[in-house]
Amino acid sequence: MPPTGGICGNREIKAGAYLFNWVESQDLGEVFSSSMGFRLPNTAVRSPVHGSVFSIQSLSNLSIHKP
Repeated sequence: MPPTGGICGNREIKAGAYLFNWVESQDLGEVFSSSMGFRLPNTAVRSPVHGSVFSIQSLSNLSIHKP
């Protein structure tokens, strides 16, 4: 997939910042970008379509993929 343009990149980072600030202020868990890879219990590595919020409890079932 080619890189995004300036306007799209700016909107993406703003949306991520708003999401991060809201999750942090509500103590909801952790925020990850769509470029993050997670190793599932069946050893598959998957990335979310959008930025994702995970509670600390749900993260215990996943591991962060280290390429």
